[in-house]
Amino acid sequence: MPGLAGRTGGTAFHVVDSSRALQEAGIEVSVVATDLAATAGAPSRRRIRLDELPPGADELHRLRLCHAIPPRRFAFSPELRRVIAEELEAADVLHIHSLFLYPELAAYRAAVRRGVPYIVSPHGAVDPFLRGRGRFRKSVVDALWQRRMLHHAAAVHFTTTEEARLAGDLQLGPRQAVVPTGIWADEFSRLPDPHEFRGRHGLNGLVVMFLGRLSFKKGLDVLVDAFVEAQLGDAHLVVAGPDDEGLTPGLVAAAEAAGARDRLVFTGMLQGVERLQALAATDIWVLPSYSENFGIAAVEALAAGRAVVMSPAVNIAAKVQAARAGVIVEARAPALAAELRALAADPQRRRTLGDAARRFARQYDWSSVVRGFVELYERVGARAPLD
Repeated sequence: MPGLAGRTGGTAFHVVDSSRALQEAGIEVSVVATDLAATAGAPSRRRIRLDELPPGADELHRLRLCHAIPPRRFAFSPELRRVIAEELEAADVLHIHSLFLYPELAAYRAAVRRGVPYIVSPHGAVDPFLRGRGRFRKSVVDALWQRRMLHHAAAVHFTTTEEARLAGDLQLGPRQAVVPTGIWADEFSRLPDPHEFRGRHGLNGLVVMFLGRLSFKKGLDVLVDAFVEAQLGDAHLVVAGPDDEGLTPGLVAAAEAAGARDRLVFTGMLQGVERLQALAATDIWVLPSYSENFGIAAVEALAAGRAVVMSPAVNIAAKVQAARAGVIVEARAPALAAELRALAADPQRRRTLGDAARRFARQYDWSSVVRGFVELYERVGARAPLD
């Protein structure tokens, strides 16, 4: 994969956590990534520190971080190319994560040369909403090699059926495999005292929480506008996560223009106990994304028993709605503001949603989800049909 920094979001957490679960299931796993400390397109070009890896990375039996050199925008790393070739000497299956960057090209070429079957996980990159950004660069990459990589893959892995549906124009046929990502559900069964987090950030009333990477696709502009429009009295909107896209100044300006700057709290990235404290302090957890292939942070919030609001573009939204485990509302400020007002005024409804959310999230515990990956790898390794 291109990088393993925790601040880059769900893919890094998926790779670390799935590898841990696979190790527990008896699968030998090697993880290879560059040493970039942020996303390939971020201004930062420094090398990652070990404490910036997702929690649990120190439990991986074999992790190799390869030095990235210019052009870092493409996560370019000749060292990574050599390391992948070494690792494939003993591999039955290669799993390629993400699209459009050099590590995917290097892995694809190495797999073809050595005759190792491979799986590709786009992690949302084939969603039409995202394909429209950087269209020219992506079309060049597609034409040069990526289209061939996808069509020669033994399997293309999606985390939801909706993500697979949105990739329908790629005509992948029976090579599609849908296996969700997972969470460690027990971590969220007993949350710490919320008062420490609330006291640290001066939160006295209702807390509306966004927790995740600050990105254009997350709908944070809509969330700030909706929070202001909802007029929730002494409530605070907490935006918790790393901002490698420089969105914070615009969000602050929007709140200041509406006279609500003192109601917004930016915490930066939270991990470990701090992340659990933030969830414990949350009354309403919101993800109004324009595109979201799965939403690990949302499933964690559900597992924590929070009242969760998400947009239909979060690809687990239909399942959440069917289970009555959360609220689904369009990523438009008036609609979201109305839902925030309704939930803020109804503590019992929040508790009912939280109870259903905990039950719903248990299906995504790694103890269950890992079986799907083991079966997928066994079928691909044996060159057997997926269905």
